[in-house]
Amino acid sequence: PPLETLLPTLFVSAEGSGNLLVVKTMTGGAQAVALGIDWEEWPEVLGTVAGDDTILLVLREGTEMSEVRARLEEMARQT
Repeated sequence: PPLETLLPTLFVSAEGSGNLLVVKTMTGGAQAVALGIDWEEWPEVLGTVAGDDTILLVLREGTEMSEVRARLEEMARQT
C-alpha cells in the first residue's frame, strides 16, 4: 500500500539528529513503512533500515531533517 495509506495507522513519532531520523511505528509496522518510504524515492533519503517498530532513515544532509519529518507527520495526520 502507498505510504499515505500506511502512516495514519502505523506512525507513532519521528526524532532525529544530524542526518539520521528515527521513525517509531506501531509494533510490526516498521518494515511496511520503510518499504513505503523507499518506494517514494524522496531525493533527501539515502536509505532506510527497519526493525519491528523502528526505522532509521539516513538523509543526504542534516538540513533536510525538518522537511522530511514534517512530510511524514503531515502524511500521518491524513485520514
